[in-house]
Amino acid sequence: MKLATIDVGTNTALLLVSEWRDGALHVHHQAGGYVRLGEGLAASGRVSVAALERLRRVLRAHHATAGTWQVDHVIVTGTSASRDAENGDEIRAVVYEETGAAYQILSGEEEADVTFEGALAGWAPGARHEGRVTIVDVGGGSTELVQGQLGDGFTRRTSAVSLNIGTVRLTEQFYTRQPPSAREVDACRTWTASLLDAELGDFARGVPIVGASGTAHVLLHLNRVHREGGAVRTGKDLAYWERELHLRTREEVLALAPERMSGRADVFPAGVLVLREAFRTLSASAFHVSDYGVRHGMALRYFRELEGG
Repeated sequence: MKLATIDVGTNTALLLVSEWRDGALHVHHQAGGYVRLGEGLAASGRVSVAALERLRRVLRAHHATAGTWQVDHVIVTGTSASRDAENGDEIRAVVYEETGAAYQILSGEEEADVTFEGALAGWAPGARHEGRVTIVDVGGGSTELVQGQLGDGFTRRTSAVSLNIGTVRLTEQFYTRQPPSAREVDACRTWTASLLDAELGDFARGVPIVGASGTAHVLLHLNRVHREGGAVRTGKDLAYWERELHLRTREEVLALAPERMSGRADVFPAGVLVLREAFRTLSASAFHVSDYGVRHGMALRYFRELEGG
C-alpha cells in the first residue's frame, strides 16, 4: 500500500510518498512547494487570496505526482498558519478541491507528537544514543520542541511545547529589511530567548538536539558546501551561520544554495537564530539533523494503526 502525506506549513507544503514494508517506512518520493500561507497573517488574521492560490497550485502538483505513484490514500495536514487563520474553511475547501482529502489541522501538541515520532525514525542509526534527546522543528509559524528518553528498543516522550517563533512570524515581526539592522536582530534574539527560557523549564539540559525541519536540513547543506564538508555540530557552528546570514542581502542568501533557498531566503536567517537560541537555552551537547519530519510521522502513525488493526 502506498500513501501520500502532505504537510501544509506556514511557508511550504511538503509531499511524501511512502510505503510500509517489513515493519518500516520506505520513502519513494519527496517534493516541496512554496506557499507562504503566513504572509501578512499576523496583521490580518487571514490567509490571503494570493496565498490560497499558491496553495492551490502546489497541492494540484503534489496530487498529480501522487497519482503517478498510484497511491492508495492521501492525508493532508496543516500546522501553525492553518491553526491561526480566521478563514480556515477556505483553506479546507482548497485542500478538498485539489486532493479530495479532508484537511487535518494539527494542534500544537499533535504537531509535536508526530514530529517526535518522525524525527526519531529518520535520525541516522549511527548517530543515535541511549538517553535523553531534544527534537527541534523550526517552522514558518511555530517551533516545536520535544524531549524524550531513548532506550534499548523504546522511546518515551517526556516534555513538549509548541511556540509561536516561526521563521515567517519572526521575520515579519522584527525585520524591516534584509539584512536587518543590528538593533532588529538583537530585538528578535531577546524576544526569542526570553520565550524559550520561560517555556523550557521542564526540559533537561546538556542533551543532544536533533533538527527536524527544512531550516535544519538547509543549514546542514550550507555547512557541508561552504565549510569544507563539515557537519553542524556545536553552538559555534550555529553562531557562525546566524552571524553570516544576518549580514547578507536576500540575493546573497539565495546564492548560497539557489534551489534549496528558493522561497525561504528571506526568512532563513530567523530560523537559524531560533536553532541557535534553542541550543543555548538547553546547553545542548551536540546538534544533529534528522531526515524525517511531520509528514513522515503522519505516515508512520497511519501505517502502524493499520498494522495494529
